Amino acid sequence: GFFGSACARCPGSGICSGNGSCDDGRTGTGVCSCGENFAGAACDRCTSGRFGAGCQRTCPGGAGANACSGQGRCDEGPSGSGRCTCQD
Repeated sequence: GFFGSACARCPGSGICSGNGSCDDGRTGTGVCSCGENFAGAACDRCTSGRFGAGCQRTCPGGAGANACSGQGRCDEGPSGSGRCTCQD
């Protein structure tokens, strides 16, 4: 969980928020490689179109422009509900 000559701590609570692996060790960069469905420097966010515990659930319609039938925004992320907020 530590990297570089100064032994800095890898990002996230635990190592990469428990959702990925860290390039650690004396010559490591401290960069997280996130597991499937996770994103962010500390692997603490869901990839686009995912929500819920473990980012296992998919927003209605999928990710990006397809989410919410392309007519709104999905409440995504680990604590998201997956509900759509429709555009006016």
